[in-house]
Amino acid sequence: MTIDQFQILAAGACVLFAGVILAQLFPIDWSANRDARYTQQLLSHAYTTSRDNLPVWRAMLVPLHPLMRRIPGANLAATERQLFWVQLSGGFSNWTAEEIWAVRITGALLGVVLGLTQPPGLAQALLPVILFLLPGQRLDTAYSKVERRVRREIPEYAQAIALQSSLGKSITEGLTRMNEADTTLSRFFGYALATRPTGPAAVPLLNITPNDAAPGWLLQQAQRFGLKEVIGLAARLEKAARRGVEVDVLLGDVADLAASDYNAEVATRAQQLDGKLSVPLMLGIFLPYVAFMIAPFMQNFGELLK
Repeated sequence: MTIDQFQILAAGACVLFAGVILAQLFPIDWSANRDARYTQQLLSHAYTTSRDNLPVWRAMLVPLHPLMRRIPGANLAATERQLFWVQLSGGFSNWTAEEIWAVRITGALLGVVLGLTQPPGLAQALLPVILFLLPGQRLDTAYSKVERRVRREIPEYAQAIALQSSLGKSITEGLTRMNEADTTLSRFFGYALATRPTGPAAVPLLNITPNDAAPGWLLQQAQRFGLKEVIGLAARLEKAARRGVEVDVLLGDVADLAASDYNAEVATRAQQLDGKLSVPLMLGIFLPYVAFMIAPFMQNFGELLK
C-alpha cells in the first residue's frame, strides 16, 4: 500500500467516524427529514415538562406552582390551551400554565411594593395592574399569531388530504404522510396520532361506527385544545371517514369553504385597517409635519412680539 492510498483510507475512516458521531448527536428522522429529537418533542409534547436549566428568577417561582391551581379566578385551562398551540409553533418553550400565573401573581405583588415607594396617585394603582397583565398579554399576542397561521394552513392541509384520498389512501394514511409538512397544523395532527391510546384503553382515531355519536380520538384532541377551526376540520374528517365514499370531493369542499372563510376574514381586517391606522398616522406623520411647517412662522411671530 502506497502513502497516497493510506492517506485516502485514513481520510475515509475519519469521515466515517465523524459521521457516526454526528448521527448519534443529531439523529435524523428520515421519514420527515428533520431532527428526530425535535420531532419527538413536538409529537409527545414532552418539552413542556422539561424543567432543567431554568433561569434563576424562574427557578425561584417553582415553589409557587402548586398554589396556582388554588388561586380563585386563575383560568389555567385556557392558559394551557394557549400554551399548547404557541409551543407547537416553537414559542414559550418549557413554560407551564402554573408558571405563567406564578409570574403574573408575583408581578402584581411586586407592583404593589413598588407602588408604595411612589407618591400617592395613578402610578400606585397602575403598576400592579400592568405587571399582572403583561405576561398574559404576551401569551395572548403569540397565541393570536399562531391562531391566524393555523387558519391560513387549513385550506391547503385539507386539500392535501383530499389529494391523498383521491390516490386511494385512507384519511389516517394521509394524516401520517402530512407529518412531513412540518407546519403547526401538521404538528397538532402528528401529536394526536402519537398520543392515541392503545391496548385495552384504545380509542379509534376516527369513529366510523354507524349510530355512534362518540367522537374519535382526533376530534377529542381538537375539542380539548379548543381551536374552533381545527375542531371543524377534525369533525369533517371524521364525517368523511364515516361516509367512506367521495372522501376527496368532501374534503375538497372543506378546503374551498375554509379558504373562502379565511379570505373573507382577511378582507374584513383590511377594511378595518384604515380606522386603526388613522390615529398613528396623525400622531406620527401629520402633526409633526404641521409643526415643522408652522415653526418658522411661530418664530417670526415671537420676534414681532418682543
